[in-house]
Amino acid sequence: MNLFVKTLIFTAMVTLISSCEISPFGSSSFGITWTPPVERENGDKLLAYEIGGYEISYRKIGSTDYKSITIEDPSITEYFLPIQAPGEYEVRIAAFDTNGLYSRFSDPATFSTP
Repeated sequence: MNLFVKTLIFTAMVTLISSCEISPFGSSSFGITWTPPVERENGDKLLAYEIGGYEISYRKIGSTDYKSITIEDPSITEYFLPIQAPGEYEVRIAAFDTNGLYSRFSDPATFSTP
């Protein structure tokens, strides 16, 4: 299995610097894990109870359409992406706070399935 792993750093309008990693999980899914943000872009501390959740978007490279998953439980820091077709994919993540303010999406990380 050919797998590309890239760490994502996302600087957010709402939050600042969080990382994410992708790894294989079985033959048809990939796990994505991330570190919850701890501060806002302006440098103010972001408390755990202020995080509303995360949005994960992914697509097959070459496609214009992203599939999105919204996670409304801020304590969740991993998710398994169901990948059903072989190819190269990209994934990106954003955080949002309890007021609904979103970060920008991270730069995409890529991974390949056989």
